[in-house]
Amino acid sequence: AHTRLESIEALADRHDCYPSDLIALKRNVVWVLEAAQRVFAVLNRQRLRSIDSADEEQTPPPPSLHEEMVRALKLMVEYGIPRGAISLVNVAEVGSKRSQRLCAEGVFTPFDLSQLTVAHLIDLLGVGERTAMKIHESAVSLAHQEPPSRPQLPLGRSELKTLDVLRAARVGIDP
Repeated sequence: AHTRLESIEALADRHDCYPSDLIALKRNVVWVLEAAQRVFAVLNRQRLRSIDSADEEQTPPPPSLHEEMVRALKLMVEYGIPRGAISLVNVAEVGSKRSQRLCAEGVFTPFDLSQLTVAHLIDLLGVGERTAMKIHESAVSLAHQEPPSRPQLPLGRSELKTLDVLRAARVGIDP
């Protein structure tokens, strides 16, 4: 599901293809998932209109579970991250490479990220002090916000095991 910090060249070599093929495949999969998300949104609106036709307000309905699942899968493919780390891409200055690096270090949520010092972020991500401060401030802000209104998708068994191993490694114990 995610690249586990493998470079595009290493992935291409392992799967006997060209890096440009993988980039094109990723772009196409993200496009298909975006289209599926939009289809589910339309179906959700139609379903809710048929249930409650008296409500003429134009407020958009909350996303359906199908929309949320496709949105999560799209982010996983787009950023190359596990399902449990999707909230990391909401942090300012954190894209695919930084979110992958953070995941490799056992940081999966803005709360986990907010617990790191700016100096640790500089060392971990190889960024300057200003960028590290921006990342840290954004993570602190997101960590202290209300829980997201979107339902959180449960972690799979393999992701929970990986999370346990990474967290144990951070504190120096044997899982």
